[in-house]
Amino acid sequence: MLSKEAIVLEGVTISKKLKKVKPVSLGYAKAKRSIYVMAMQGTETVVFIANPAGEQLLIESFTFRGVTTKGYKFAFRLHFYKPDAATNGPGEEIMHDDIVRYVDGDSKKVIETDVSAYAIVMPADGVYAGIEWLSCTDADGVTVDAKDYKWYNCSVEYTAAEEIVTYYRERLGDGVWHETPVAHNAAYSIKASAY
Repeated sequence: MLSKEAIVLEGVTISKKLKKVKPVSLGYAKAKRSIYVMAMQGTETVVFIANPAGEQLLIESFTFRGVTTKGYKFAFRLHFYKPDAATNGPGEEIMHDDIVRYVDGDSKKVIETDVSAYAIVMPADGVYAGIEWLSCTDADGVTVDAKDYKWYNCSVEYTAAEEIVTYYRERLGDGVWHETPVAHNAAYSIKASAY
């Protein structure tokens, strides 16, 4: 038969209150726009965002500027990659959740997606962050046929800022990463904080 035994635990003293760390904005969402790039199904674009802290950070949100005209919307999927040590381009994907969002309505705005629930860790040497364009649809969600598609129906703002390193690939094509010309850099940003 089991017998009961009382154990007295020592008390815990909290010496000081922890401060909430405010996330810092990193990247290029505030860069001056130079062109609009139309959202084409299967195209993925990512930019390199340096990590000034030199230690791992938690990514809390992803931001870009998107434009849709009335009656259209586009779907996008977020992606985050470690830098590849051999090529300096995008390497291993660090997020495996499927985060899909929509930009719709008559919008010309900053689109910020909260990813804090996914515990995505930004490497100490930076991250490639970006979007994969899934489709441009009409108001009923029907994918727009090529003959009805205009570049301004669903597009993303790009910049000519030279300090930005942007890569793209066609997921529906060969899937190989290519660096974009200087005038075609994606103006993406993240918010990150210590953990």
